Formats: sequence, structure tokens, C-alpha cells
Amino acid sequence: DETAEELQRLKAEILKDLHRTSDELLVGFLAKINDGSLAQARREASERLLLNFAKHRPEVGYCQGLNFVAAVLLRVLSNEHEAFVVLCGLMSRLPEEMFSQES
Repeated sequence: DETAEELQRLKAEILKDLHRTSDELLVGFLAKINDGSLAQARREASERLLLNFAKHRPEVGYCQGLNFVAAVLLRVLSNEHEAFVVLCGLMSRLPEEMFSQES
């Protein structure tokens, strides 16, 4: 079972990359006409999506760059549950050698 410390480390790793995810990637052209609240909501949804995926697949955890995948999935699907299912499907098709726990 994961400890609170492990969960905080995982969240910090995810947030580090999420801050690098552009508003344009999160919401498309709406980034230019929105006050930023939609991008912030998508960023928070991305955090939940990535955290849930990392807990669901602890052998993979969080991999750098998944923030971009999550942003696109949420933008296209607009539903966290569907995005989670698709992310799990995508990741299950990749060879295990692609995942590295090294920083």
C-alpha cells in the first residue's frame, strides 16, 4: 500500500510536468478567448487522470511526457473516465522496456 509520502512525491512529479503543459494544448483556440479558468480546470483534470493512472499501474507510475498525452485525451474526449480508459489502453500496448523509473 502506498504511503502519504509516496503519494506526495508522485503528485510533485506530475505537477512539475503539468506546469509545462501549455494552455493551447489543454484547450486549443479557447485559450485565447478564455480567462484561463478552462485551462486550469483541464490541468486539474490532467493531474487527477495521471495520478489515478499511476496508482492503477504502479509498475509504470508516471512517465515524463504523459502530461501531453493526458492533455490531448482530455481535450478530445472531454471526459475524465473515457480519457482514463483510453490512456490505460494506449499504455498497455507499449512494451514494458519503454518505462523507466529513473529520474
